[in-house]
Amino acid sequence: HYLQMNKSTLEHFSDLYMYDSSVYDEKGRPPKKTLHLIEIPIHIMDTYLFSPFYKNFTIEQAKEYTKKMLNKAKKNKRPLVFDLHPHHYCDCFPRHKQYIDWLYSYITKNKIERYKVNEIINIHDKKP
Repeated sequence: HYLQMNKSTLEHFSDLYMYDSSVYDEKGRPPKKTLHLIEIPIHIMDTYLFSPFYKNFTIEQAKEYTKKMLNKAKKNKRPLVFDLHPHHYCDCFPRHKQYIDWLYSYITKNKIERYKVNEIINIHDKKP
């Protein structure tokens, strides 16, 4: 994802990339075609969950929020996109690390289907 986005960013990206995930969207909107680019919005980002400048959730609040978003995505038959930063998976970010461990366990235990980006693009490209 590109944090310095402006009106012309996607226009420039559309000639270079197949997809972009710069847009943060808590409503769970689906991927959409923008110019020649598929915009795959980020729905849950570790930084937004735990930063004091955003949600500043406890671990339990983050779990409940995630379950709610997963259920909504399943009901609407849409992908739910996570942005989990690898450098947060360490003891210096205990909530992040605990959340990531919980998330992988929860997804595995509940047999939640996972997609790779190219699969989302292929599904989207096949739509009329």
